[in-house]
Amino acid sequence: MKKFAIVVTVLVMALSGCSATVPVADKATPTATATPTPTPVLMTVDEAGPYYLATVCPANVAASANNAAYVAQDLATIQSTGAAARDAYQSQIKQFTDPMKVWPANVAADIKTLVDSDFQTVSLLDSVAHAASLDVANTILFPDEPNVRAAAQRIRLTLGLSADTSAGC
Repeated sequence: MKKFAIVVTVLVMALSGCSATVPVADKATPTATATPTPTPVLMTVDEAGPYYLATVCPANVAASANNAAYVAQDLATIQSTGAAARDAYQSQIKQFTDPMKVWPANVAADIKTLVDSDFQTVSLLDSVAHAASLDVANTILFPDEPNVRAAAQRIRLTLGLSADTSAGC
């Protein structure tokens, strides 16, 4: 019986407070704050017009400066304005192809035509910026692209903008 009492005592002690569990502090699980996913915005014609001008005007101005440098036949100015125009056209490509700005369907194909032409223009202007001599600069020929000019005018007409490419700039 003594053995039984000892076993019961040990069991009672083991099951009671002797094997007390230490409460674990609740660790706060950090909750992730949801970052809203940006969604593309379909521009209205009224929104697309000013965006189009803000996109093309810097490149138009830079191209005009480069043209003036060619008329003056000053290599350093041709190179520097060529580099500025190259960068302006690259920026124009980025703005035209911004996935958050969706062009109205009635100008989207013409915008793509301008972008395709802009890639070639960037490459040619990069050659101008690095021309080793005036003779080399004068051999860089920009293609006549009537389809691109027509696309730009269709965009202007559709967006209610002036046909004058310097208007609004």
